[in-house]
Amino acid sequence: MTVDFVDLMIIDRDTSAFLLTVFPSLGGWGALAAAATAALLIAAWRFDPYRVRVRSSLVGAALCTVALIALSLSFPTNQEEDFISRNYVSKFARTGVEAIHEFATHGYLESDAGVTGGLRVAAAAPCQAARKLPHIILLHDESSFDITAAPGIKVPPGYRHHFESLDGKARKLIVEGVGGPSWFTEYNVLTGLSARSYGRFATSVTRIAAGHLGRGLPLSLSRCGYKTFSLYPFYGAFLGSRAFQTTVGIAHYLDMLDLGTRDFESLTASISTRPSRFSSANAATGRSSSTSTMSPIISPGTPACVPNSRPTGTI
Repeated sequence: MTVDFVDLMIIDRDTSAFLLTVFPSLGGWGALAAAATAALLIAAWRFDPYRVRVRSSLVGAALCTVALIALSLSFPTNQEEDFISRNYVSKFARTGVEAIHEFATHGYLESDAGVTGGLRVAAAAPCQAARKLPHIILLHDESSFDITAAPGIKVPPGYRHHFESLDGKARKLIVEGVGGPSWFTEYNVLTGLSARSYGRFATSVTRIAAGHLGRGLPLSLSRCGYKTFSLYPFYGAFLGSRAFQTTVGIAHYLDMLDLGTRDFESLTASISTRPSRFSSANAATGRSSSTSTMSPIISPGTPACVPNSRPTGTI
């Protein structure tokens, strides 16, 4: 991936913590680079024998700015270009124009200025369950897709069992997954809202939404007596994941450090067994509450299934 203007436009504590955790030496190198840049600028200012009049430099800067704005608005970039390793400088400059223009036009969200009659928001009524509710385990199996949906594809024996529920039935949940970012789907499933509403800022949807949402699937489940867990196989500061998920109702968020490892690959391979441990432990202690667990499985092309040792009444 490459950096665009939006990545630096939305700088928060989680983003800084994530970078310093993944690259511990980044702080020292950043300070050294800043000092070297300042020294070079001072040296260039003092020893450069060629001088340009202030009026001429302002005119040149204005012409370049106008040309950049015209180019950026005439030929806007695509979000997919963030994943292409080329045009680093021009991409950063052009996305700056596009982001500032979009933010000045309608802010972070693409929404109408007003709504006729106002919005009707249903009251958060408590959920009265008539019976013991089942445990819910949601696996976010990234890049996993039932290829038998395409005609003429041969698959190994038992392949489709990976996509079936415990009762042997295959069910489908329509979610949003645009352009590859798994956090679009994470946002869509946990809130019931669309990441498309954020337009140019969609790639930062979880960071923008953190601390600003008062609805979500985990919140609804918690009102029905569920205990909500999330097992995240990466750093919780990545794209503000911890802040976002706790905002929408995840009461117990565990990232790879909380789970006692820094080995991303080994945790991804084993995390599918952990939701059943939560449910089993809850049943073993005699607690009557149900559990809801979300576990992203970030292992492209490698199915990761929850074992059949799950407690009775699990979906």
